[in-house]
Amino acid sequence: MKTSWIIGISGATFARVGLLLAIVMSVACARFISPGHKSSADTAADATHDATHDATHDVLADMAIETSEDATSDLLRPDVSTDAGPADVVTDRPASSEGGFLDPSFNGTGFVTYDYVDNDGTSKDDRATGVAVDSAGRIVVSVSGTYHFYAQDDQLDMAVVTLRLLADGSFDASYQSGLLSSPGVTVNTDSRWSHSMGLFLDDSDNVITCGYREWFGNDSPTLYRYLSATGQPDATFGGAGVAYMNMTGEAQAKACAIDPTDGNYVMVGGRVDTDVLVAKVNSADGSPFVSFAGNGRLTYDITGSETANGVVVDTAGRIYVVGHVDSFSSTRDLAVWRYLGDGTLDNSFSSDGDGIFVYDGGDTDVGFAIALTPDEKIVVVGSRMGTNDDMLALRIDHETGELDASFGVDGLFLYGSNVGGAVDQAKGLTIDVAGGIYIAGNTATASSESAMALWKLSADGALDVSFGGMGESPCPGLFVTSTAAGSEAVGWDVALDHQGSIIVVGESRVPAGFWDATIWKIR
Repeated sequence: MKTSWIIGISGATFARVGLLLAIVMSVACARFISPGHKSSADTAADATHDATHDATHDVLADMAIETSEDATSDLLRPDVSTDAGPADVVTDRPASSEGGFLDPSFNGTGFVTYDYVDNDGTSKDDRATGVAVDSAGRIVVSVSGTYHFYAQDDQLDMAVVTLRLLADGSFDASYQSGLLSSPGVTVNTDSRWSHSMGLFLDDSDNVITCGYREWFGNDSPTLYRYLSATGQPDATFGGAGVAYMNMTGEAQAKACAIDPTDGNYVMVGGRVDTDVLVAKVNSADGSPFVSFAGNGRLTYDITGSETANGVVVDTAGRIYVVGHVDSFSSTRDLAVWRYLGDGTLDNSFSSDGDGIFVYDGGDTDVGFAIALTPDEKIVVVGSRMGTNDDMLALRIDHETGELDASFGVDGLFLYGSNVGGAVDQAKGLTIDVAGGIYIAGNTATASSESAMALWKLSADGALDVSFGGMGESPCPGLFVTSTAAGSEAVGWDVALDHQGSIIVVGESRVPAGFWDATIWKIR
């Protein structure tokens, strides 16, 4: 058990290191850029990026972190096994940190992997796409799994899977339904190709997962509901617990949420590569909520390609949708739409009165997730895609529909890692009651592998230096891990449990292997 991680540093040296780390944190760990195109100062900061990084390593090399090189490697880059039982998991945190460590009480390792094995015993790719914690503290996860149910034509068919785990990482044996399921697992094979993209819980802890089903050339936005008590499909909802919208062409639901004003369900997505879809469904029976847009659904289409990736509904029943548009400039721009309860765009949102907030950072900017702060300001996270993909977060004032200048730098936080060609992306988001922001996604390690990344920002849009700074990333405010040495991992969603631990879900794999759905618990 490691109880100390810095040994034998003089006060002067520590002060020098602290100053340098503060500089590195603002230059190397995260590059703050004003909205719009990069300024000359930003370009200069990028140019000094590598030099600053090298200087940091020179200073850290002088610090006696451990007397053994192997011990240093274990501390900074723990080799965590996918099997039960700890394997060099860092469980003690340094005095300078208040969080950002795998919780060994969760499955003995801090993570759980789930491999959906098909009926011929072969592993396939699985991805955990959404997570929520119910009133009993159980962790509920949506999974999109690949399998071979129709083995006679050797097709890679898809199943909608949900998992329910107890707080210690064990599977909840009271929750199970469907062919090829197991304790703690539901499997729905309602069509040849069914995909699960996210989930939420209703007031009774029933599990609602959203996605789409492919059937005879059409992709239909779909909702599934499972009873909290047993995990069985709710027969009162749609047909045998499945409600879908029969639409012409290919339309997909990518995110869903509950409307707190009436308890009905909202899902968003789009027609493939064409326009945004927003739909509302009666929670009573899964039928379209016809007072929304006249028939329960609407599409938004201008001359280019638009899509929606995330949704949240405020206490007034207004629906915020995040995604991108690509017709306002030569690149894709991050966009947030605000709809009223009847399905009309809220023209009071955004400066030009069209109900749409558009952010053009000069490159391709895409929004993946959206959440509301305790005072209902809008936080959006996603990615700026260029030579290197950078993680971005921004906050919008719900009253003006403009960037909130008190957040980050002029409303924006941007993170770009030091690894050449790195991809830093945000895919999931949650906010605590104090306004702390938790962002799940992926970044690159020194070996250029993709690793699960968890950023924590303070309410004002700065990296929270009391969090992380260990594991596979020395950057304060960031926790990075995979599941084993050399493996890859991606985080897709994040939630907080009742004790304030952080649950991240996504996928991981060993080199040349299949992806497994993965759940991490971080304290």
